[in-house]
Amino acid sequence: VQYPDPFDGPDLADFWTFRTPGDNDRHAFEDGWFILDIDAGQDTYKRGVDGAPFLLTDPPADDAAFSIETRVNAILDQAVQPVASHTGLVFFNETDWSYSFWGPYNNVDIRLEDVIEQDYRWRDQTLIGVTPGGGITEDIYLKIEKNGDELEFLWKLAEGDNWESAGVDAKLGPQYRIGNYKIGLFLKNWGGSIPTRAAFDYFHSPEIVGLSVDPNGKAATQWGA
Repeated sequence: VQYPDPFDGPDLADFWTFRTPGDNDRHAFEDGWFILDIDAGQDTYKRGVDGAPFLLTDPPADDAAFSIETRVNAILDQAVQPVASHTGLVFFNETDWSYSFWGPYNNVDIRLEDVIEQDYRWRDQTLIGVTPGGGITEDIYLKIEKNGDELEFLWKLAEGDNWESAGVDAKLGPQYRIGNYKIGLFLKNWGGSIPTRAAFDYFHSPEIVGLSVDPNGKAATQWGA
């Protein structure tokens, strides 16, 4: 497999933009993983609440049908995911303040939350998510597939597993048009949170041509060892 970015470092590839609204978020590379590192209370929510860092790039030139994929570790510093945190993949239209967040949430589940301006939807509104038994205790593979105005949200626990769909959403798709949105990674937390880190093994989109680099094999990392 070739990835647009295997996160081998030491610097971000030039197609990335690190968006840090408060200019107080950190990132680093460690053993082939990209680390986002934030203070407590770095929330992004409805328009007007904009504190979380994103790592963003452009979608493919033909965005009618494409996918983005990553593997995220949300448990770097403790046995389970920190409370009051959400991390994973993002579609983001800043001008119209619309985004789709897909990934492990609050040590509870893997879920979609999204917004258009002041219209925020939690999992009980998006109806898209999955609840692994025992909380978030291991790496998770995430994928979003865009087909026209539909976004499908997929997950799996191991590289050799088949992708499983958590659901398809058609509400946010019309917000994402070439030239007005970005794709990438995010990490946020909110009231009651602690300083939080998340690690990303790679970022992959087979439809983005001209960005592939050879990952030369990705070794497993034992965090906190």
